[in-house]
Amino acid sequence: MREKVTSPPKLTADDAVYEHLCGDIRSRTKEEPDLTAIPKSKELERLMEAYVSCFHCHFPIIHIASLDLSTAPGPLILSICAIGALYRLDRRRAVQLHNIASSSLHRSVSSQPSSFSSPASARPLWVVQSCLLLSMYAAFSGQSAAVLSTVEKMGFFKIEFQLKRTALQKSAQELSSPCWDEWIRRESTKRLLCGIFIMTNLFSVTYGTTPLFSIEQDLSFETPSEEKLWDARTAELWEDARASRHAASPPPTTTLREAIVATFFNQPPDSGPSPPPQVSGFTALLITHAANVHMWSIIQFAASFPAPLAHSILTTTFASLVRWHTALGHGSVETPEAAYYNNAASIPLVFNCHALLRIAYVRLFGNSCAFPKMILLASDDGEIAAAMKTYVAAPQPRNAFLTKSIAKAYGGFITPVRLGHLLIKKTAALSWSVEHAVAAWDSVLFVSKWVHAVQMMEGGGAADGEEGGIVAQLEGLLEEMEFGYDGVGSLAAAVTRAWAGFLTDTWVWGVTPRMGYILMQLATAYDNAYQAALS
Repeated sequence: MREKVTSPPKLTADDAVYEHLCGDIRSRTKEEPDLTAIPKSKELERLMEAYVSCFHCHFPIIHIASLDLSTAPGPLILSICAIGALYRLDRRRAVQLHNIASSSLHRSVSSQPSSFSSPASARPLWVVQSCLLLSMYAAFSGQSAAVLSTVEKMGFFKIEFQLKRTALQKSAQELSSPCWDEWIRRESTKRLLCGIFIMTNLFSVTYGTTPLFSIEQDLSFETPSEEKLWDARTAELWEDARASRHAASPPPTTTLREAIVATFFNQPPDSGPSPPPQVSGFTALLITHAANVHMWSIIQFAASFPAPLAHSILTTTFASLVRWHTALGHGSVETPEAAYYNNAASIPLVFNCHALLRIAYVRLFGNSCAFPKMILLASDDGEIAAAMKTYVAAPQPRNAFLTKSIAKAYGGFITPVRLGHLLIKKTAALSWSVEHAVAAWDSVLFVSKWVHAVQMMEGGGAADGEEGGIVAQLEGLLEEMEFGYDGVGSLAAAVTRAWAGFLTDTWVWGVTPRMGYILMQLATAYDNAYQAALS
């Protein structure tokens, strides 16, 4: 889990690649497409370079070393370029490329319907890869119509996931010693399944929907291979990396489900810190995404039991999260700043795990007063204001476990402040994964509601020691930002506004300024409730 990422090879495009791309797109559409929106070869290179350097390092589902642009399907190239355009902040071009890729992909999707009677997945790997990249774009675009189109595609992803997973299971024994090309196809399929799982979990957290997949039934396929194998640029380098890995210790065949069970269920809660599991950075990311899904299931399960049993379930689950947190820190629970300095540049996938852990802590204790996250799609200010008022007025429980989760969740506020809030506002969107924005959205809703409850508690009594320490640190962080909060007024509103600034300054994904806008309306609702309580 401490392996370093390496730079994939640069994708180069010339006039022949451009002509191939235009011809391929033209052949896939009934009407003549507007090819003037497709950039020339040098700009294609720049867009793909932005994709690789800013997005691929967080979402490594495309095997860059074997991607031949002279023969690659046009919709896949344009899907890559659309996301690359986002990271170059060329939003107009990103929309154009997304639309051309979607229309040219339509026939490949609709003409080959998946069926459970098929012996294998009916659609080629590149088709589903393209659909996934386009859905990532749409899901976090901030545009209501695009988000709803992603909801409509969830059934497509569910079917393709099951078909490809079944095909992987059937072929597991047939490829015990694959050649590089065979390994690439199999590994790309595994990573596609992982990518679908990641996208659907992030969608669930962002918009408050039910998770699409389960750990028990859907993750029974082999874990992804190590990054040094995935990043090998040639068959010879891949063979060398594979030989050295087998010589050191032949890797056992483990499914993702087995890795998750070993992480969260096999160790007693009081057995102390566990050693870091021997998994790749991408597998660690998948385990942490799975923890998000598991927390959602646990909270539904625990709610049906009497308080003592529910408390026992939550205690055990919280201890499992802490163990995994410890494993990610190589034997200790890292501070947010340490997690950044130790992982962000060299092991970004592990740094992303820390953001996902905050989501897991929030999910375990944050469902008691659920925020209507689909309000992100609302356009009526009156509807938004009413939803914020209802959320602020909802009761908020306080207990020791909730306080511990709050202490974990507001790490997402500590990190950018301690690293330099002005710098992070300008750079994080271009270098951090979308997981961090989603975690910030989830955490600020959870933390601010709790802060409001502490500040507004009956009789004006003081918070207990641990609660008071968190409140004092939040006030200190606002002071460090020179935010202007002087202890008078709603602390929840101040924290919410300060946190929202990290989502609205420089942004890549359109959903983040939308999150920031909703948070600003929530801050107003906190202010109004605070003033009403004083009068």
